Amino acid sequence: MNIKLLTYLFKIILIVCLISACTNSNQAKRENTELSTTQVNIAVYLLLDKNFIGDCNQAKGIGNALIEICKYNNINCSIKELDITKNKTPRINTITEHNDKKHIVIIIVGIGQSGINVFSKERFNNAYTIWAGHQAFDGLMRLANKVDMIALPMHVITPEIDQVLRKSNTLLVKTSGVAHNLTVESLQQAKNNWNGAPLKKNARHLIGVFLGGDAPTSKGVMRYFTCEEAALLGNYIARLAKKTGAFVIVTNGPRTGKYDPILKVKRPIHKENCTTDPTSAVFITQLQKENVPYQFFDFQYGKSSAYQAILAVLIESGDTKIFVTGDSTSMISEICDLTAKQMVYVVDVGSMNDTHKAHAISLCNTGKISRMMLDGDAITIVKQPAKNETYLPAAQAIAKHVINQINLG
Repeated sequence: MNIKLLTYLFKIILIVCLISACTNSNQAKRENTELSTTQVNIAVYLLLDKNFIGDCNQAKGIGNALIEICKYNNINCSIKELDITKNKTPRINTITEHNDKKHIVIIIVGIGQSGINVFSKERFNNAYTIWAGHQAFDGLMRLANKVDMIALPMHVITPEIDQVLRKSNTLLVKTSGVAHNLTVESLQQAKNNWNGAPLKKNARHLIGVFLGGDAPTSKGVMRYFTCEEAALLGNYIARLAKKTGAFVIVTNGPRTGKYDPILKVKRPIHKENCTTDPTSAVFITQLQKENVPYQFFDFQYGKSSAYQAILAVLIESGDTKIFVTGDSTSMISEICDLTAKQMVYVVDVGSMNDTHKAHAISLCNTGKISRMMLDGDAITIVKQPAKNETYLPAAQAIAKHVINQINLG
């Protein structure tokens, strides 16, 4: 074949190859540009039963944690609340229609018994479903293979729950406590909005005391935070305050002294023009005996609780110790999540059920808190060395697992 012809053909082939390469390169650039400019969107739906405020706060806490982790990962995230009070059925069409757009991820969060009821009856196709709670409710195992995630405090997870979920397609997330929607910012707002007696802020040392109260076991048997325990705790706090020169800030709650443990009837307390409940009164008497400076904020229905404003002041102080009775998993989770390690003492009292005790033990084992044991006239402090690993609040742990599961993190 003529050399000139061969040279001519070679040039043509080379030109075609160059044009093809440029075309493919431009197409790849366009595809990469489209991918980089397509923003992943997450739509979170919170199923809220407004008869259960604690459950609503758990859901909102998970929602807030998802928003924060999405911001960190450059993901758009929106929250919508769906009312399921009185067995209302959430608008499923509103939820599933979003998945016509592939870049929108739907997440549905249900809490407690109400969440179990919804997820047991309804199938949410093309959505990532989360159930969370503070205990293992009846019927929870019906959600195995029906929801994508079940989140529970590690201290309530039985071997049976662990085994069933290991064999299912449902991920079990074990948390240190329960999710909540309390933040440093919301505490600051509560302090700024506080319209009760001015809170002491300029003391060198502060001791904060949160008195819980009577609570039922899982079988409905009432347990009591007694006057005898309150006196023992009050005497300890008084002596500690006197020794360190601390100022004591105390508040109680709606369950403090709620029942007469002998007659087993409710007392007419925590209402306007009522006297202070006997349990709180006995505690305060111990401070007065030692002439310890203190403030007491008595809970009353219909008025703002001082709890959040006090917690804000204690956290701002830094040089403080916080004592909280162990009969409220939610309150302990809130306080622990917002304070430094070994700043909190959880007090074992008679109103604690087995779940409360297991929670206190698990937190103590992490080195996050210390336990105070009241035994007759003796007080024992149980403390574990603070561990180096990061303490992750429940809502953040759940949000982190969600982002990993849907491969967006």
